[in-house]
Amino acid sequence: MDDMTDKMTLSAAYTLREMKSFYLGAPPHTVAGADVSDCVLAPGGVPVSIDPNGTTNVGQAWLQYFLPAAAERSLPLSFWQGRSLTDAM
Repeated sequence: MDDMTDKMTLSAAYTLREMKSFYLGAPPHTVAGADVSDCVLAPGGVPVSIDPNGTTNVGQAWLQYFLPAAAERSLPLSFWQGRSLTDAM
């Protein structure tokens, strides 16, 4: 094995001190009086009613973080994911 493979194998398992998630932002948005429509989501599928009326939260970011039990570096490693999970309606 090369040196990089050895390092990857040795650092593959981590013990976590904490793992949490939360939403940031999310002001409420209300839709009222919009038409309810029936949609077929797959060829030959059963129609389902899509009702856009109601209140939902929009513009939020879902954050998740993991804190290792023993920090190996003084600065955190951060990842930012864009868009949504499915971009579905």
